[in-house]
Amino acid sequence: MSSASTSRSTPPRSEVLAVFAGGCLGALARAGVNELLPVPWHTLLVNVLGAFLLGVVVTRSPRFLGTGFCGAFTTFSTLQVELLEELAIGEAVAYAAGSIVLGYAAVLLGRRV
Repeated sequence: MSSASTSRSTPPRSEVLAVFAGGCLGALARAGVNELLPVPWHTLLVNVLGAFLLGVVVTRSPRFLGTGFCGAFTTFSTLQVELLEELAIGEAVAYAAGSIVLGYAAVLLGRRV
């Protein structure tokens, strides 16, 4: 392989800063929601709301709001931990299915806004 086919260009500084700023705000927003709601409701809320926001912003501000804010706001890894450690098997199945269905519905709704 030539070096041209394996090298990647550096993204513009403005895009890197947009992702960073959005990520900071998204992480702070998720921490706030975590303080307000118990397990697993805080994770469900941030993931469904994040899916909705991604649907809204996917073509408008993909770096700041999409990759940055929504990437830090939503949390797939916490969902997995809650499914394995926090919930009984019946609750875990319902929670996983509900998260997928609600997230998908939210992103579709967000795309219509």
